[in-house]
Amino acid sequence: MKTKLLRTLEKTPKPTVRHFRVWTGTKYRNVAEPHEPLKSQLSEENDHLLDLYERLLAKYHLEDIPQAYRRNHGVHTNAVRHKDNKIWFRFDFKSFYDTIRMEDFAEFIRPRYKDIRTHADEYAACFIDPATGGLTQGSPTSGTLAGIALIPFWLELKKAFPTATITQYSDDLCISGVDWMSQDEVQTAVIQCINRAHLKVQLNTTKTRQDEAQYRYLTGVACNMDNQVTCYRKDYRLYRALLHSMKTNGVENTLIANMKTASQIIGKLAYMKHIDSTGKINRLIDSYAAEIKKLKQLALAEQNTKQKEKLLLCQTGATTN
Repeated sequence: MKTKLLRTLEKTPKPTVRHFRVWTGTKYRNVAEPHEPLKSQLSEENDHLLDLYERLLAKYHLEDIPQAYRRNHGVHTNAVRHKDNKIWFRFDFKSFYDTIRMEDFAEFIRPRYKDIRTHADEYAACFIDPATGGLTQGSPTSGTLAGIALIPFWLELKKAFPTATITQYSDDLCISGVDWMSQDEVQTAVIQCINRAHLKVQLNTTKTRQDEAQYRYLTGVACNMDNQVTCYRKDYRLYRALLHSMKTNGVENTLIANMKTASQIIGKLAYMKHIDSTGKINRLIDSYAAEIKKLKQLALAEQNTKQKEKLLLCQTGATTN
């Protein structure tokens, strides 16, 4: 009997992956995602794959390396792991999901899909974008499967850098605690680890960076000279200036002038507060308590308006049909 995932695949329109473009505010981004009902089923599957992922990480003693697409992990934990090391080497992978192939993770997930060898093409249709031959970028399972595929690479990294601190957040790799090595030496070793793991992923060598002391940055998080993690200085200065303008010129006027919504401001401040261990974001929020209160009221109003618009759209669609 076929698994629920393969039965769902049979009900999904072909091709199973749709491609479209999304405006990010500064540029268009190409997106690929599975059609329904496959996409919803993959969301359910990801819960099981995450459990399998955690068991695999424990089996190979790799729990400290991957920081993305895991419960209780994120950009904050990613940076904290390195905070006590003076020099950080940062690497970026190009076309990351596009280069993760079915054979890179198929055997690892066989405990979940015992028939994966006999139905390889069908499972590939669930996980792989036929346009690239790699993981479907907008699929709910792609982050987890990419991590599973990198297990052999991380094992090689641990052999190459036995005393280093190593983390990876999606396509961002960071290695610290090897201050006696040069950037080129570390990069060469990383490329050798990729080759020994028989993966097709590639470093974007133009983005390789070496950060030192007060200039340490990783996945949107900064680390200061006191080894405290916080937000980027430019972000702090920007939102301090916005709040000052709100106090001087009014909240609504500042939002209009800067083409921002209250929800965006509140969301960014919440994120900055979450990653900050210096206390400066709390002090900033306390200094502009009246403006923050007004922003929260406006954000709630924006949310209610969106919900009403969504409900109206659903009702209109139902009437039309």
